[in-house]
Amino acid sequence: MPTLGPDCRIYIGMYGAQPWFTIINNPDEKGIACNVVSAKTKLPMWQWPAFPNMINYRLGTGQATCDSNKIVLTAANFIIMPHNGPLIVYPNPGVDYCKVTGFGSNEGKLQIVNCQGEIIQTTEVNRGVTEMILNTSELQRGFYFMRYINKNQITRVCKWVKI
Repeated sequence: MPTLGPDCRIYIGMYGAQPWFTIINNPDEKGIACNVVSAKTKLPMWQWPAFPNMINYRLGTGQATCDSNKIVLTAANFIIMPHNGPLIVYPNPGVDYCKVTGFGSNEGKLQIVNCQGEIIQTTEVNRGVTEMILNTSELQRGFYFMRYINKNQITRVCKWVKI
């Protein structure tokens, strides 16, 4: 059953137990421009009987119901992202700093995002950088997501806990 995610993409789960799902990345475009990615996004567990619900907490708030800058979380508590290799953050949990690796070879941006989807911190990543040390002493304790953006696409995401 197709589900519109809060990131403006359509997620399609297949009937029966499946370890993946299909994404329509640009549902407003016609033909091949809609960029369908079939059975490429691996789930951390088999889904059954249906696709996880995407609850829209922004209804009636005046905020857009669809925002391509949001990270999609599901009731099963995993992040829906295509797998492009790991983004690794350590120590995890951490206190005043963390080291991040797994950027790939291109330049991009590393963002720290809170559980509400708000960008807390953005750091530029230069070409060839393999590891960064981030000062996290100003962050409040809690759960965060580190996301790496390359060519305006979120390519890697991981969880990090500040204690």
